[in-house]
Amino acid sequence: MVAERRNKRMNFIAKKGMVLDYQHIMILLVLWFVFLGIVTGVEHFRLWMAKHSVTSAKAQLAALMQDQERRLAMLELSGPKLDKAKQQDLIVMLDNPPRWSRVLQEIQAKIPVHVRLTQVRSVEDMKEGRFRLRLEGEAPSMRSIVEFMQRVQASPVFRDVSLAQAKRSETNARIFTYAIEMQVLVVGA
Repeated sequence: MVAERRNKRMNFIAKKGMVLDYQHIMILLVLWFVFLGIVTGVEHFRLWMAKHSVTSAKAQLAALMQDQERRLAMLELSGPKLDKAKQQDLIVMLDNPPRWSRVLQEIQAKIPVHVRLTQVRSVEDMKEGRFRLRLEGEAPSMRSIVEFMQRVQASPVFRDVSLAQAKRSETNARIFTYAIEMQVLVVGA
């Protein structure tokens, strides 16, 4: 009876040359788990390599930044020294800013946060002693442009503020492009 049981095997699929019994199922399961282990191991190795390269890049960046700081310190110590006359000229130049700096500071103080400048052009008419300024830029609405013009008009530095152009942008319908022209009253220090 035991001999009969041994000879009797369980065939799930019995075809020409392929017999699927418990032993073959176990071999296939082991091979499947080995395959999954290899795939998982490869992914973990790839992640480890990526982390390792990021860490090494950060270390290289830190080394470069330290080298830059060291070189800047050495340059400050060993760089060319300015004589007293040149130092005084530099101090005077920085204390008395160029004549357009007051105009630009006034524009910076008056421009709303959401309005952008794309171009600033000046036209100097030396015969009449007039200085005109043209500001071009972008704004989210016409109200923003009008607000900017009112702020500029209220400034003691500008007068005759006029809107030269205002239209919707060709690339973005939610943005207006504008050009404002004005006369500059204070140009010097």
